[in-house]
Amino acid sequence: MFVLFAVIAFVYPGIPTGIDIEGGTLIILRTTQTPASFDADSFKQKLEQNFTLEDLSVNTTSGPAGFSLIVEFSKNTLFSQAEEKISQARSLSQENPSQAKQLALEALQILKPLTNVNNAPQNVEQLIDFSQTKFADAQTSFDLQFQQIAKKELGILNEVAFQKKEIGPTIGNLFWQNALFVFFVAVISVTIVIFLFFRQIVPSIAVMLAAFFDVLAALAGMALFNIPLSLASIPALLLLIGYSIDTDIMLTTKILKRRDADLFERANDSLLTGLTMTGTTLIAVTLMAVLSFMGSLFVIYEIAAVILFGLIGDLISTWFMNAPILLWFAQKKRS
Repeated sequence: MFVLFAVIAFVYPGIPTGIDIEGGTLIILRTTQTPASFDADSFKQKLEQNFTLEDLSVNTTSGPAGFSLIVEFSKNTLFSQAEEKISQARSLSQENPSQAKQLALEALQILKPLTNVNNAPQNVEQLIDFSQTKFADAQTSFDLQFQQIAKKELGILNEVAFQKKEIGPTIGNLFWQNALFVFFVAVISVTIVIFLFFRQIVPSIAVMLAAFFDVLAALAGMALFNIPLSLASIPALLLLIGYSIDTDIMLTTKILKRRDADLFERANDSLLTGLTMTGTTLIAVTLMAVLSFMGSLFVIYEIAAVILFGLIGDLISTWFMNAPILLWFAQKKRS
């Protein structure tokens, strides 16, 4: 199962990465009115005809709370080109004013389909500020046009809740580096604590193997259900390590440190306690995942789903891997 989960998570279909890490734009439109019919492919074609969006994806969810339209794209080519030219113009405004002016005018030409660029000033600094203002106007125009196309395709006349989230690739890369750093520090810290607590190689390795298995099970579930690796799912994975260590420490302590009953009686007692702990958590997390998905609360849904997949993995790793290893180790030590 280690091998199977690793293939699912890292080879095929693989874990998708969210815009928090890759950078991009996420747009969510929510409405209490469920459309009679909606063709996601047709809507995607309309967006591609009207805008220059790369890596465009369109998804929908519906439930008692209403209907949600989720659109993601890596970048709007028009905006990225204009922003780059404005940035270059600003950096060259002092040493090469003529080149800066030309770049600002080119940026305005790029933005022309979305906003009025007439009456541009001749002064270089004012022209650059003017192009920056028109860039913001173009973004507002894009949002309004996007909503109009969406409402027309959905056949909805009333107002919709519009949510937009943008993260640049540089910031996304910084988020990813920080998240990896925190993850590795947490894993190393937990490993040190486990070895200091048990002071025995085999039980400590068994506990850490179970934790790694749970994380791998969660990653495989994310790959199968297309849940992205993001700033919401990474803390959920850390939480999962803590929960896995908790149940395995309970099992290891009862089997190795208690002496009030037979070895297998202690194992059965820990099994009942562990299944009660995990079972109640599974029920709570399952309800949280279902209700958040129906209510289009996607951050909560991602966290709940990751924990749910990991808890299922915890049942497998704790009672089909860790418990047999500990029983074998305790018997060998006693003999």
